[in-house]
Amino acid sequence: MLLVLTPLSKEKDLLCAALTEAGWHGQIEKNGFLTGILFKQQAIRLYVGGHGKTQFALHTQHLLHHLSNVTGVLCIGAAGSLTKSVNPGDLVIGEKTIEHDFNLKFVKRAPPEFLADSVLLKKALHLKSNTVHTGTIASGDEDVIDSSRSQEIAAKTQALAVAWEGAGGARACSFYGIPFLEVRAITDFANKAAPSDFNLHLKTGMTSAAHFLQRFVQISL
Repeated sequence: MLLVLTPLSKEKDLLCAALTEAGWHGQIEKNGFLTGILFKQQAIRLYVGGHGKTQFALHTQHLLHHLSNVTGVLCIGAAGSLTKSVNPGDLVIGEKTIEHDFNLKFVKRAPPEFLADSVLLKKALHLKSNTVHTGTIASGDEDVIDSSRSQEIAAKTQALAVAWEGAGGARACSFYGIPFLEVRAITDFANKAAPSDFNLHLKTGMTSAAHFLQRFVQISL
């Protein structure tokens, strides 16, 4: 059973609506303190992971503790693009997730990074296209809405996109020995227009993510 976690409730609702429109039939279920949706035929559970690395790690750990049949975890949500070659509506499959806000001052060391599970990534790579990219995703608890800051993060991490929660999910899955993959739908360019662009492009992005998830499941069956 694949566990899909979106950081925000609005992301979950849009993803669920697109999957339902595509013919998936889900039922509400409760695990511990969290309520999600079970798509039994597709062997998918969809829950909200929470906003920020810590909250997302907490929800991931909570669900992995209560569910005994999780074969992998996908973090699916919105992100800002760090390159002109990745546009709103596109998807970025994370070959690795790197913490850009892990600021060591005592010593010099590369920021923590988490490689995607090789099996999940291999399946996802079959879906690569002009609008589905693969590369690094930068993870940090920070709204990036300034071009100079986005350029700084891109230079530091060589990431294609920046978001919040991926590293939290990766850490929890690593602790439990569960495969993890981060997939992000681009809504903006991490600049001053990001707040309005996020709302403008979120539905399109999560619809793209739903199409990806449908195809991903077909490969997995």
